[in-house]
Amino acid sequence: MEQPTVLMIPLATRMHMDRSIEPANLARELLEKSGVKVFGRKSPASKVDEVPRFPAEEYDAVVIFLASGGTSELAANIVAGNSYFIWAYDEVNSLSSALSVREKLNGIEAWRGEIVYNSLDETPPRIVGQARASRVIKSMKELRIGLIGDEEYFDDKADESKAMSDLLGLEVVKIPIGDLISEFRGQDDDQASKAVDGKFSGASVMEPSRKDLQRSGKMYLAFKSLASKNRVDAVSLDCFRLIKRTGTSACLAFSLLIDEGKVSVCEGDLRSSALMMIFKELAGPSWLGNLVQVDRSLNTITLAHCTAASSLAEAGGKIILRSHFESGEGVSLDVPLKRLPVTVANLQFKPLQMAIAKGELLESQIGKFSLCRTQAKIKLEGNVDRLLQFTGNHHVVAYGDWNETLLRIGKKLNMSLMEV
Repeated sequence: MEQPTVLMIPLATRMHMDRSIEPANLARELLEKSGVKVFGRKSPASKVDEVPRFPAEEYDAVVIFLASGGTSELAANIVAGNSYFIWAYDEVNSLSSALSVREKLNGIEAWRGEIVYNSLDETPPRIVGQARASRVIKSMKELRIGLIGDEEYFDDKADESKAMSDLLGLEVVKIPIGDLISEFRGQDDDQASKAVDGKFSGASVMEPSRKDLQRSGKMYLAFKSLASKNRVDAVSLDCFRLIKRTGTSACLAFSLLIDEGKVSVCEGDLRSSALMMIFKELAGPSWLGNLVQVDRSLNTITLAHCTAASSLAEAGGKIILRSHFESGEGVSLDVPLKRLPVTVANLQFKPLQMAIAKGELLESQIGKFSLCRTQAKIKLEGNVDRLLQFTGNHHVVAYGDWNETLLRIGKKLNMSLMEV
């Protein structure tokens, strides 16, 4: 993702100009340290003709920093009718002016902004979240996802494909599953073996044979070639039809592709594809899992799926190569996921809503033979029953706290949002 951009305009009165320069500089430095690119004047403006004209749509967020009190009238002129941030801090009557701005604009029904306040010890998370959200949405409009299946499958996915395009501007490219199978059959056996051995030489192998591993390597090379020919940034397909026609799953191929930055999603799930593409911009690789178990006493959920990127594994952990759970065919992965804070999200198109939860990944490689191969237990910060009330089956998990950014993405896209 390109670096998010913020236009910052510091304001101060002439009376407080000397004491306002340092906090204005500090606010700018904090923004830059948070990973955003900052534009706008550095010294505080004190009157209208010192405020630069700017096209707000060219920036991911606009921040009016009140470096001193006595700036409410000037700030109100800038903010009226606009969704800008007013950033106040704990000295020189900055917060007083911010509240006065809101009072003035509420009185004429022109308040669209948002006040953030702190002691200049960090960048307000809401500003960073807004900038990231805006940048992610812009970046999505340039991407293409390949949906692999047959004509009947494309018809079944027509509404979801349209929702994907309407929501994010992503182009959904229909790729016949026959093209993938032809690519698969044309791949070189030795190159396929090298691709698997080079990545999984240290893995433990349970059910799969040497031939199964080679065929999974051929499937990886087939996906890679097909994605290149169709110029797509992500792929999703009718997994079970592929298994029936080739005797090989896409699990290992998808793990390799995600490690290389190519979002690859099971079961033609375009909703989870959207989330994984968003998380790729924010955090890198993410993981898709079915919600399979709940423990109310511990407030935990267990997710499971037959593939995960090896780059998500904890240091020193050993990947286990298994057969695909439902079919017993091909090669799937049991990846030891890192025990870290995570963000969990579920996206639905009908109705358009997103459920978001923060938690801690407590355990993986749980080893339940009655579930898909990669398994993870996550302790939620919020209530598990609240999640169950709103969520669906597939959940996307990313390391880190992306709650604020996802909420702002959802708000920008007019989604119903449920925060656990």
